[in-house]
Amino acid sequence: MQISSRFTVALHIFACVDTFKDEYKVTSDFLASSINTNPVIIRKILTQLKSAGLINVARGTGGIELTRALSEITFFDVYEAIEPVEDGDLFRFHEAPNPECPVGRNIHALLDDKLKSIQNAMETEMSNSTTQEERLDYLVEEFKADSGEYKDLNTPDNREEKRRILRSLMNIRMPKEISSEILKVQDEYLTERANEKGVVKLSDIPVIRDGLSIWQGDITRL
Repeated sequence: MQISSRFTVALHIFACVDTFKDEYKVTSDFLASSINTNPVIIRKILTQLKSAGLINVARGTGGIELTRALSEITFFDVYEAIEPVEDGDLFRFHEAPNPECPVGRNIHALLDDKLKSIQNAMETEMSNSTTQEERLDYLVEEFKADSGEYKDLNTPDNREEKRRILRSLMNIRMPKEISSEILKVQDEYLTERANEKGVVKLSDIPVIRDGLSIWQGDITRL
């Protein structure tokens, strides 16, 4: 069993759409040049993603846009769209094992629950993974290495703990050169985080009296 390359191509598509959405019209030809494959293959995958409600594709050369924030699209969403499993089962059992054979007679009882457990574990992990998660993991490791003092710091599995570590490493970092790649990923990550939390406008803050407004909450949302 092997999940086809269509899955990683689809993830590549989402990364491109999110990265270049404000600079270019992201079309099948544009994506094909980044992925280095035939545009026909890209269009087929785009059709699957659109049918799953993950993207919108404008007619002509209008480009592609996501139907919801990238942080809300999991690997499992993409997997379901690109690699639909037959009758909901990842593993297809061989047809009609011989009931006269002691192995054939018991093979389903032996394997069914185990295979389902493996499938459930994979799908759960995919459901917890997003491109935004990959950015977070990348930034944590890069800022750890950059710090020197904390390069061997143990990285927890918990998302909130990773965010806390990244915020701490960013806060203690002294001004110095940093690679353009890290800056690019950092900008994408922080922009998406801002979208997740939402931006509070002055009009959203109630006036207490005499034109005085008081805001209590996360100041990074202002």
